[in-house]
Amino acid sequence: MLAVLYGRVLRVDPKRPDWPSRDRFILSKGHAGCAVYAVLAERGFFPVEKLLTHHQDGSDLCGHISHRGIPGVEVSTGSLGHGLSIGAGRAYAGKLEGAAHRVVVLLSDGECDEGSTWEAVLFAAHHKLDSLVAIVDYNKIQSLAPVAETLALEPFAEKWRSFGWAVREADGHDHEALAEALSAIPFAEGKPSCLIAHTVKGKGVSFIVANLQRLFELRVESGLSTCFRRRGLILFKLKQRRCHFGRVVPKLHVVRIRIWNILANFIFGIGLIQVRTRYVKIVSIGAGFSYGALGVSHHATEDISILRALPNITVVSPCDLWEVAEAARALVERPGPAVLRLDKSSARPTVQPGEQFELGRARTIRDGFDMTLVATGSILEEVFQAAEVLDAEGISCRVLSMHTVKPLDVDSLERAAKETGGIITVEEHTVEGGLGGAVAENLLERGVHPRCFLRIGLRSGFSSTVGAQVYLRKVYRMDARSIAEAVRARVPRIASYEAMVGALAGR
Repeated sequence: MLAVLYGRVLRVDPKRPDWPSRDRFILSKGHAGCAVYAVLAERGFFPVEKLLTHHQDGSDLCGHISHRGIPGVEVSTGSLGHGLSIGAGRAYAGKLEGAAHRVVVLLSDGECDEGSTWEAVLFAAHHKLDSLVAIVDYNKIQSLAPVAETLALEPFAEKWRSFGWAVREADGHDHEALAEALSAIPFAEGKPSCLIAHTVKGKGVSFIVANLQRLFELRVESGLSTCFRRRGLILFKLKQRRCHFGRVVPKLHVVRIRIWNILANFIFGIGLIQVRTRYVKIVSIGAGFSYGALGVSHHATEDISILRALPNITVVSPCDLWEVAEAARALVERPGPAVLRLDKSSARPTVQPGEQFELGRARTIRDGFDMTLVATGSILEEVFQAAEVLDAEGISCRVLSMHTVKPLDVDSLERAAKETGGIITVEEHTVEGGLGGAVAENLLERGVHPRCFLRIGLRSGFSSTVGAQVYLRKVYRMDARSIAEAVRARVPRIASYEAMVGALAGR
């Protein structure tokens, strides 16, 4: 499909990727980004050699397609269900401006489970956006099960027609059939066009087609998520059918509209209503930079900030497998909504013989008096390594695992502020509203002022770099070496401060 689009249909110019009259192509199924990169390279948008950096540390070719620094890519995608809304907005903006370009959106069949997709379908038909083309890669398989078992779409073509679209169907592997259909867009004047392309996943690669079901079985990967298998905790059925629901207002993607109104709670809260108002227990996997190489669409670096603002919620981000298992048991018994935030790393065990786990109570992993290092999640491994290095240099650090971010253990923090030289928080998350913000807010409200305070985490802006979790920690200076450097830089200040206080007291 991409070969036909870029070879025979789309009006694009590799020498002028921002040409105003170009057709806009949006890959809504962002996980197929590598295929788009390959086509763009073949068309001359960037050197073919660049493809060898795909998914590698330091590359800008994310696992999920990104427009950052990549000529020819219109928008970054990855989380399913957004592409058609963006496309509808682009087409509507073009209509308002009297532009002649077309907008082509390639969707997966699985993301047709998304409510936001059908809102865009309605929006496009209502505004008679005949410059908009939706191509559905109808391979009839989703990541966990066949589409028909997950959420049946048939009669698929009739659904699109009933929403006011002109629809055609074609063999998605037949170049001539695709070219013939796409050369006829719009299929009907005043109607958006939908081409349902029937495909076979893995077509042309025999061992993939023959073993498709096995290849798409859900595997529990190594890391913190393995505790559910190792410990036998069954909080939910990993193989249960799943579907995603969300709401995206297509009008928000219209380029010309810069001022709009909407009920305040609907800006971001509509997707959180079921968490705010119901006693749900959520297990999130992939925290922080777990999916680092996939790009910013899969970096979970703002979730703690958002979750902290919800009333009556418990937010737990364990540092190792033992904490995961203990927290899971405790959250099942705890009333109210809760989120168990896991990443995919494999941190060393930190449990001490006879130790008891308690939600809302920090664990002292090691004691010290020069500085307190407070961490949440598996990045505590980096903190622990830094503390060991510093201890060999004569700098003693207390290390706290703040597994429960909400409610926060303020008593342990107050003791640390009074008994040690200062507090440094470390999180694989933005510092704005995350662990560091929570610690600062609660200590100041108690009138406690640490002699030194620093937040280590992701500063303003999204990560713009591709790489593995360990690599990105180094890039954003939240690895063991950077943490140790931050402590060293502040311990002398504390000593100077104490000397000054002592001198003033002696006068």
